[in-house]
Amino acid sequence: MKFILHSLTAITFLSLASCKKSTTELPLDQKLLGEWRYTGTGGGLTGKYTKADSSVTRTLQFKDGLRYLKKADNHIDEEGTYQLSRSKSIYIGTEDNSIVFNGVASSSRIITLRNDTLELADNFYDGYQESYVRMK
Repeated sequence: MKFILHSLTAITFLSLASCKKSTTELPLDQKLLGEWRYTGTGGGLTGKYTKADSSVTRTLQFKDGLRYLKKADNHIDEEGTYQLSRSKSIYIGTEDNSIVFNGVASSSRIITLRNDTLELADNFYDGYQESYVRMK
């Protein structure tokens, strides 16, 4: 009788444990969609962080179809396509998300996305890192 009780308890416990909701995470290209406001740049030889010039609103907009726009005060400075992939990061020593703009391999940047903050970092020593916040 104890064996049956213990077996039923174990089966019930395992059934409940396997009923957790599965969370489906959005693909990176979907997470990037929207407009991001430039907030500053850090890095280089000094590692200094420079805040964005408040007199100019710079944005980076990711659109459907792997397209992007860079704007300054609503004037398009650059537009084109981007590709997402995985590259060995100098920051963590393993593969990380990366982006290439307009198919130019030298434009490859490591992507860090935390909540509403986006960072695009050069993947070489003494490079720079641009910071953005999602516009609502």
